[in-house]
Amino acid sequence: MSTTPTNEQPDTAVSYVLSSLDLIAEIGVNREEVLEGSGLTSKELANIDGFVSSSKVLKLVENIERVTGVEGTGLFFGSRLGYSHHGMLGVAAFSKGTLREAVDTLIGFAQSRFLGVEFSHLDYGEYSGVGVELNVPNEKFEIYLSEVIFSTLFRHISSLSNSDTSGGKIKFRHSKPSYHQLYKNLFGVEVEFDAGCYELLMKTEEFNKDLSFPGIETFESATQIVQNQMPVLQKTSLYEKVKSVVDRSESIPTIDAMADRFNVSVRTLRRKLSDRGITYKIMSNERKCALAEAYLSDGSRSISEIARQLDFSNASSFTKAFTKWKGVSPKIYRESNSRT
Repeated sequence: MSTTPTNEQPDTAVSYVLSSLDLIAEIGVNREEVLEGSGLTSKELANIDGFVSSSKVLKLVENIERVTGVEGTGLFFGSRLGYSHHGMLGVAAFSKGTLREAVDTLIGFAQSRFLGVEFSHLDYGEYSGVGVELNVPNEKFEIYLSEVIFSTLFRHISSLSNSDTSGGKIKFRHSKPSYHQLYKNLFGVEVEFDAGCYELLMKTEEFNKDLSFPGIETFESATQIVQNQMPVLQKTSLYEKVKSVVDRSESIPTIDAMADRFNVSVRTLRRKLSDRGITYKIMSNERKCALAEAYLSDGSRSISEIARQLDFSNASSFTKAFTKWKGVSPKIYRESNSRT
């Protein structure tokens, strides 16, 4: 995971900061003490529908941990957030008919709360659930955010649905923290660290059960408000980002290197590309083919040199691949298209 500095762009809903301040006030912590040095201004906090940067949120979290001695601050907050703390997104999601439909709402509107969060459905036969992709620029904030999201999701699923979560699994991408026992105490289900992804899984029959308080009129009213709260994003999809890198590369990165570049798991990267009807191998081969055509036409490199440049083990492997792509051997292609 990335250890680059936190983002200075507003990306976290102010409402979550205010909820956190309210919660610590309930345990006797002075609001002004933890705000000191965080960079959060009274003007920012007064804009309840606004956003603040993750760097300021992280500094606030660090101040809270210093003052309270609490570890796992994300677990502390997430397990105490009521669904109304999530604004109309929480109301909209949990007024749907089933848990699966609630996830649909999260998928559509998560960025009304956090700009770097995306939800997805997971279906593995016996197990189904929620996948979370965190596109945030700092490892510590990623851990904090994952704790908030999964602890609040688990709480609401347990209290607002008719589903039995006891056979569930929760997977975290980050390593096991020193306070890992808090995870076990809070969730009471199998928890996996270093999983390469963020997932909350339940038995499929439990995931498909009805929610406790469905209401179509409530959902429609809340959804309209959430739609109006959605920020205007100049958003580039992961597919477009990956394709841009591949199309500009003369040495194609491995899929592991590409996943690390965009701070996602290989599994997530494969799924996002699959959603667009392509695999990383196909994308890479298309670029390799284009480069091979250019190199062969230029005539300045031998076929062995081209094979090495394109990461083939030898000229024979390159020849076999190129012939499959173009229907002719590299030698014949060069003779027909040479610019020299």
